[in-house]
Amino acid sequence: MKKSLGLAAVFGVAVLLALPVTGQAAAIDNNSGMTTAEVGLTQDPNGQIMLTQAPSFNFGSGVLTAEEMTLTPVTTDELTVANPSLNTGWRVEVSATPFVDDDTSFTLNSTDFTINGIVSPEDTKNPSVYPTNFSVDVNPKPQVVLQAEKNTGLGIWHDSYSEGNATLTVPGGNQPGSYSSTMTWTLSSLPEE
Repeated sequence: MKKSLGLAAVFGVAVLLALPVTGQAAAIDNNSGMTTAEVGLTQDPNGQIMLTQAPSFNFGSGVLTAEEMTLTPVTTDELTVANPSLNTGWRVEVSATPFVDDDTSFTLNSTDFTINGIVSPEDTKNPSVYPTNFSVDVNPKPQVVLQAEKNTGLGIWHDSYSEGNATLTVPGGNQPGSYSSTMTWTLSSLPEE
């Protein structure tokens, strides 16, 4: 059975090689000529825009005084969106719960948690128009932090929140404690016009 399949495959290849190749021959004149190069690109029918990574922020420890302090974080991961060339447009929103100490139930009051990332494509040769980054004062209300208009933001994009691109400002008058906040990142398509 295997031999007959092998012979059939060889015979099929021989037949294909014997068939004439159709197409327009290049016009060569005086050792010069022009030809063409072509490619067809199709959309993956199962492709979808994905939020593949989101950052966490660790602001470390600060010593409370009577005055305001501003802390910068160590971040893990970047905000990353992968778009397989769908031109519908997309946005990422972020929200966060108040900073609460689980042991004492104290809440950090009057804090400003600000993020303002730097956008870059994963592939430096990506020709698509960059998505727009927004500076956001993170709070419980969802706010747009990254947005690509229609026909932009194709490919893989990172929004980086390294040192200086995120701050937590804590005014004097707050209680000592270990505080945490839960952040929610949500990707959605732009609404139809």
